[in-house]
Amino acid sequence: MDEVPVVQFSNETPELDFSNLVRFNVSNSNLGGVTPDISGRLDSSSFSCNLEFCGKPLSKVCPVPPSPHGESGSKVSSRNQFLIYSLYGVLGFVSGFLLAFMLGKKREPAIEKDEVAKAEVEVDEVNGKDSGNSSEVSDGENEDWLSIESGTGASSLVVLSSPLVEGMTFKELLRAPAEWVGRGSNGSLYKVKLMGGVNVAVKRVKNWEISMEDFKRRMQSIDQVKHPNVLPPLAYCCSEQERLLVYEFQQNGSLFSLLHESQNDQPFNWGSRVSVAAKIAEALVFTHESLQKDGIAHGNLKSSNIMLNKDMEPCISEYGLKAVKNHQYKSIISQTNNFKSDVYGFGVILLELLAGNEVQNDGFDLASWVRSVVSEELTVDVFDRALVLEGAREERMVNLLHVALKCLSPFPDARPRIDQVATMIRSIKEEEEEEDRSISFDP
Repeated sequence: MDEVPVVQFSNETPELDFSNLVRFNVSNSNLGGVTPDISGRLDSSSFSCNLEFCGKPLSKVCPVPPSPHGESGSKVSSRNQFLIYSLYGVLGFVSGFLLAFMLGKKREPAIEKDEVAKAEVEVDEVNGKDSGNSSEVSDGENEDWLSIESGTGASSLVVLSSPLVEGMTFKELLRAPAEWVGRGSNGSLYKVKLMGGVNVAVKRVKNWEISMEDFKRRMQSIDQVKHPNVLPPLAYCCSEQERLLVYEFQQNGSLFSLLHESQNDQPFNWGSRVSVAAKIAEALVFTHESLQKDGIAHGNLKSSNIMLNKDMEPCISEYGLKAVKNHQYKSIISQTNNFKSDVYGFGVILLELLAGNEVQNDGFDLASWVRSVVSEELTVDVFDRALVLEGAREERMVNLLHVALKCLSPFPDARPRIDQVATMIRSIKEEEEEEDRSISFDP
């Protein structure tokens, strides 16, 4: 074929094989696009009157061809970018959540540690031996101590019958150097050094649900009860918000510390334990009988509230600082329950003296354990190993254990009165003393 005739085409030039053509002419047509590549055998006349063509041999330069992916490629690229950014956003959110979760988990041990540390200093002792829990009043505690003045308002210090604090004023008490001892269920405790070197324990009681007048009558009634084994308040003051009670500081600590914190430098043999039990029981008999008409029981009797004076004699402290919350402590039923709760608390103290174990859960755990051991006829397993090694008479220890279990009856009406308990313990003590005398005089 020598020549392709002129034909009126439109649109772009089709992709054909032009290698065998001699002449090619698409002038005056509606075709367009890039001129066919026929290795320089065409001239511009083949494309005359045709503005849609570009490329050699024409002077019109063809535009840069679009990306082979075209518009759909851009759409895909945009979609991919959107997905990538979305993924980044999700990853960022998840990372933030995981970071917050890990930080929260990391804080839990610290919180638990703080709570344990706080629990360690929550003691109900009126006072005790200097220990790691006692410290000079820090800035925070000092503010708490000084805030008593604003809390008590115009209240004055009522000094009871005691020469130790005679003439002392409320301002003098607040200005004296104070050492924070601990915080218990009844409030905070401070060791305060008065002028002249006298140390007193100041109990700061908050949110006690009895009126100021009831509190004053209560303190006056307790002050009338004088017994060598009861630690009386020396002074008090009160406001609507809080009450302060001042006691003589007992440097030898509490029965609790002697039983559970002593490093064996203070022997506490069987005879001493029976004597302590007997003296506490006799003191409770006296206070219960003296305050029966007022319905004032101890309310929170436990080994940490049994202080040891300079002669290592037991003294019941914080007597009457836990009144019933329904303000009906004068009713006969409430009186009975209050006094029987003291009997239960004394039963727990007896178990501590016998077993040497610390009390948890208000003594219920210890009492349950003792009952289970006794029911299996393994009574000897109850007793403190130190007593067994000492050679304490098992019969007497078992007798005292039976007294303790009677006091620990879950039914208040089934518990003996404290005077009955004291009689049983006195009998055990007298038998012990009689046998000791017979041994000492045995030729």
